[in-house]
Amino acid sequence: MNPQGNFIINGHNKVVVFQSVRAPAVYYYFGEEENEFLGEIIPFKGPWISISYSAKKPLAIELKFLNSGLVFDFLNVLKTFA
Repeated sequence: MNPQGNFIINGHNKVVVFQSVRAPAVYYYFGEEENEFLGEIIPFKGPWISISYSAKKPLAIELKFLNSGLVFDFLNVLKTFA
């Protein structure tokens, strides 16, 4: 490896790029505004769920990487707890 972080193989510079992967967990943090709270639920399989809340805005829940079959499953879970 040279000082720039490259490998030289057969006279050509090669770069190793690692893919960033977030571990399944619940992440929460504070937003830029006062009394703003943000959170993400990242499961091992299925869609990511982002939740945001502030005193000025209503509660917002966003599903990412959503397939059509998962909408009905998620709504059934909400009906169970409602």
